[in-house]
Amino acid sequence: MGRRGHDACRFVSPGAHQWRRRLAQGIMKAVFEEEERRPGRVLDHEFIRDYTSGFAQLAAAIKNASWDQIIEQSGIRGRKLRLLPNLY
Repeated sequence: MGRRGHDACRFVSPGAHQWRRRLAQGIMKAVFEEEERRPGRVLDHEFIRDYTSGFAQLAAAIKNASWDQIIEQSGIRGRKLRLLPNLY
């Protein structure tokens, strides 16, 4: 993408990053819930242990996040967000 494409990014509304953040939170929340239903079959705990830091804090924060708030601010229906771990 040339310079022109980069300039176009400047005109995204100020709140645009908010829905992306909430969408990411929704995806993570759905993945964590699926991991709770099927322990050890969704997340690679060995990889997480060996190559990440702060995962426990992230997981706790996401688990405590409100589905209602995530859905409202992401603009994606909850049912669709909850289906994403099946694609993951």
